Amino acid sequence: MSLEIFQTIGNNEHIKAAFRKAEYGPILACAGLIPLFHFNPKNAYVLIIFVLALIFLLLYRGAGKLGIIPLLISLFLLLLGNLIVGGIVYLPSKPLSVVKNSISINKEQTIFFNEAIPRLIKYHQDEIPLPHKLNFLLYNNFVYLPYWLGNLGHFVSLKNFFDVLLLANVYPLFWGIRLYFKNLQCQERLFVAWMAITLVVIAINKSADKFNSLYLASPWLLYMILLGMHRTKMKIYLPFLVLSFLLLLAPKL
Repeated sequence: MSLEIFQTIGNNEHIKAAFRKAEYGPILACAGLIPLFHFNPKNAYVLIIFVLALIFLLLYRGAGKLGIIPLLISLFLLLLGNLIVGGIVYLPSKPLSVVKNSISINKEQTIFFNEAIPRLIKYHQDEIPLPHKLNFLLYNNFVYLPYWLGNLGHFVSLKNFFDVLLLANVYPLFWGIRLYFKNLQCQERLFVAWMAITLVVIAINKSADKFNSLYLASPWLLYMILLGMHRTKMKIYLPFLVLSFLLLLAPKL
């Protein structure tokens, strides 16, 4: 369903042609073996939110001038879903009790809940003998930015993508992302917003789980893999695929 949506809302004919060509390639047979697609989040809300987001994406394409409304709803649902799978937002255990019970936010799960950082900022602003304005510019809440980037850099590693996609699929994923951004001026910017939401939530999460964090981004990842198959050489991809299975099964042998 999600792949059909992505194919429908893609604007560039070259992208559509690449997608159609890859769609019938061997990657579809291998897609069922990708570990991420076998992951099932324990929180029932995530599955409901996922389906609703895809439905609103369909409405977005057929809504004409009012398309911005279902688009914003879809992006909000994706943000909420990512916050839930990240353990930052908690909803009542029973879906029907959401109205009666309040939504709780687990601030301790975010990088912003660190009592030492505000104390250090205040200490440097008060104790270090610098002009007030200069002191304020040097020591402020922008200290969270390198923390945010470091957290994201730690997550976006070859090991994490190998665990959720298999090592072989990182190759077409790279080509797919490159081809998409090469033609970005003709593309639907929704794809960028979708992945940006996922990466932002991952970055502010103290302990982002790779399967939970990338679950809602799985259609985007599969789309990029299929797109990259247009440029992938099977002589390279297939040996990598065999190696991926050997590495995956090695601990069990």
